[in-house]
Amino acid sequence: MNCWQGASMGIDGRKFTLLACGLLAAVSLYWISFYRLSERSLNDYSFGIELYRGVPRAGIDYSEPLETVPRSFARYELPPLGEKLYLGAAKAALPLSFWALARLFAPPWAAALAACAALLFSMRAGLNHEMLYYCSVFLCAAAAFVLRARDPSPRRSALGGLCLGVSLLLRPPLFLWGLLLWLWEMLQRKYGTLREALAHGFGLVLLPFLFLLPWFWMGANLPDSVPTNLERMRSADNVVAGAYGLAQTTEGEMRVTAGIAPGESIGRWAVGETLSHPLRYLRGMGRRLWLFFAWEPALALCCFGALFVTSRRVPETRLAAGLCAYYLFLHLLMPVEPRYFMPVWLLAFIFPAAIFYRGERFPRDSGAALSAVLAPLLVLSAAVSFLALAYPSRASAFRGFSYDAPPKNAWLLSRACGDYLATGDAGKAALFCRLAAADERPDPDARPTLFIYLLSRGENLDAALLASPFADYLPQTHAYRALYVASPLLNGGRLEAERRYAKMLNYWKGGVVYFRGRVPDYENPLLKKHYDSSRAFEEYALFPALGRFPPDLRTRLARELVGIGADIPAIEYLALSGQTGGAK
Repeated sequence: MNCWQGASMGIDGRKFTLLACGLLAAVSLYWISFYRLSERSLNDYSFGIELYRGVPRAGIDYSEPLETVPRSFARYELPPLGEKLYLGAAKAALPLSFWALARLFAPPWAAALAACAALLFSMRAGLNHEMLYYCSVFLCAAAAFVLRARDPSPRRSALGGLCLGVSLLLRPPLFLWGLLLWLWEMLQRKYGTLREALAHGFGLVLLPFLFLLPWFWMGANLPDSVPTNLERMRSADNVVAGAYGLAQTTEGEMRVTAGIAPGESIGRWAVGETLSHPLRYLRGMGRRLWLFFAWEPALALCCFGALFVTSRRVPETRLAAGLCAYYLFLHLLMPVEPRYFMPVWLLAFIFPAAIFYRGERFPRDSGAALSAVLAPLLVLSAAVSFLALAYPSRASAFRGFSYDAPPKNAWLLSRACGDYLATGDAGKAALFCRLAAADERPDPDARPTLFIYLLSRGENLDAALLASPFADYLPQTHAYRALYVASPLLNGGRLEAERRYAKMLNYWKGGVVYFRGRVPDYENPLLKKHYDSSRAFEEYALFPALGRFPPDLRTRLARELVGIGADIPAIEYLALSGQTGGAK
């Protein structure tokens, strides 16, 4: 008797199940307690805390709120233990949501082994905070729709709609899934009456949209926003890159490369560009499909081979595969990164486990795991929706913070540093900058602001600036590069500043602004144009750093920077008028 046979019968099966579940518990404990998520999306802390506190900010709708607000709240408003507990709970959602789905297709031992494999895969792939949240919700949605396939009632449709609504507050890819499924079932005449069709339509189509109404309302009441665009700013450059047929994502402003004027419709431009070069666009889609399989060939072969074996015996695997196909097709339309496919890769681990399906249609532990993940997410969704509804009025009434005493909140400390520096209050700036940099969980902006204070006092920080973290994806670290260029100008070192400026521009074009992946020969002219048109270093490093200097130094540095070639309009304005620049 081999282990697979033994796992399905008698005492040996119970022992094997206990062993598999024990292994899953050990892997989950390591995952929750010790594994460090990638900090790729650390820059989103500021969006979340400013939405939570009602602070005016251009582009506050850059990211969906369900990940940024709770994570920034845990970072800045909770004590260290509270943040650790929150992150542990967030990480626990992934094995729970996978278990909720896997148990619908497999006995406990097979579900446990599949969950172990999926967790180990996610560690190897470098899962970050944002994709952790989204993968958990994606797996919950898949479980909800499998349950609905086995019990196609309006109540199950509403459960699926709740999962879709939560997902839309994280990222938008599932926004059409409920509508397409409902239309497909209408064509298949699966609803006996119009009333039944409308009941299912409410759950699948209208209910997810209700989650977005507060977010859309907020956008409609902000001067710089568009009320019905999901991730409008965040996706704009990807839309442009997709129209050019690029397979992988880019860094840098593709809108500038394409010559799209401010206020011009990016969608209209992209449609025109795609229709003008349809073969180039189709070639880009083909390359993205190839990348999906090339990035994880063994996983694709094993899991989708298992799908072929199980699709007849377990019909619901076809629904799960349909969800994967829908998600994959949407991501073939625009450039991709490996992390974009993480939800599909994790879901694919259920297909080998489904080989051992034994007819358990509604296991209680699956429903319990699904409820354990979905219930807190619904509470958080309600909270961020309330914040979105309140944000326009709170932002318009905001008159700044008063700092009668140093705040205990690390974000407020960092903001106080910038406020006092920008107004020239050196005494309070000194106190608050040192407190902010020494905080147990400092705000990412705190150390750069301390450096600006020290430079304004005449200290030489070249060694410290060169040793500072150069993480390309964190906007806060751009300040170190800006200060590295600007610091010689404080002591009359114009030639040294010119040398550093040229060096940093050379690094920026390829180190921060670039095309991902191997660039084919036919894309080289576009890449050169991308480099030549980029003023990202000046706009996203130099100008924000200038806004934190005391007024007299700010104007002087702006004039010097224009003199060495950093002559973008924003810096020229500071040089001519001496007005305050924006640090954020």
